[in-house]
Amino acid sequence: MSNRTRRRKRPTLAAALAARYDKPKFDEEIQASLMDIPDFLNRKLWTEEDWAHNEEAWDEILLDVRQQRAQDRAASDKKIFAKVRRHNQIKTIKMIKRRERKNRRDEAHARRVRKVRVQGEQNDAVLTQLSRAPQTAAQIAKKLGFERRDVSKALRRLLKTGKAEKLSPKVYTLGFPLDPQRSSQKPKRKRTRLRDLR
Repeated sequence: MSNRTRRRKRPTLAAALAARYDKPKFDEEIQASLMDIPDFLNRKLWTEEDWAHNEEAWDEILLDVRQQRAQDRAASDKKIFAKVRRHNQIKTIKMIKRRERKNRRDEAHARRVRKVRVQGEQNDAVLTQLSRAPQTAAQIAKKLGFERRDVSKALRRLLKTGKAEKLSPKVYTLGFPLDPQRSSQKPKRKRTRLRDLR
């Protein structure tokens, strides 16, 4: 004979409940508790009006549930896409500022081009007057109809380039343009070396 001992089987839940409760007595208690249900909860006694009222009540409850879910979904979407909307707003603001900066740069470039053109016209007009005879700035301004300060600026530009020269403190005449290569070449400074001092 084997020395193995048989393991006792654990009772199932149904067996445990059957052992704990007396089944006929338990059913009687349930029946008694069911008999205590009020008439307005006992669906066996409901009329068609009661069933219609019940359906209306359930429709109202379901409508409230749908509305609450829609509100929750809207709040969730608002929270989720708040950063996206903020990013789009910042992107739009940056685009507007970039466009404004570009417009300002274009206007500044147009002003510079216009200024250079006007200065060139003034320089040519002053050179034309100086080619006829040496004159003062006041005489040139009177003949051309320019302002005195504009003529003075044109003369300073012409003096700087060597196209005009001064005969006296106030009288100007035509000059010879400077050679750009010679004007750009400056004499090199001789470096003093230590071995030359020995």
